[in-house]
Amino acid sequence: KIAYKGTEAIEKAVGEYKDIIMNETLADSLEVKEVQGEEFDLNGEITKIGIEKV
Repeated sequence: KIAYKGTEAIEKAVGEYKDIIMNETLADSLEVKEVQGEEFDLNGEITKIGIEKV
């Protein structure tokens, strides 16, 4: 499972590439929500990403 919370630009980009991201990471879900994850700077867009093993 992958959960993330980012800016509107990040949410739009992830939405466009959701299938590719899930395929490359072997995730069974990819959702936008408040997350207790690590914070990353993705091209100036601050994003929190959490990964949970299922």
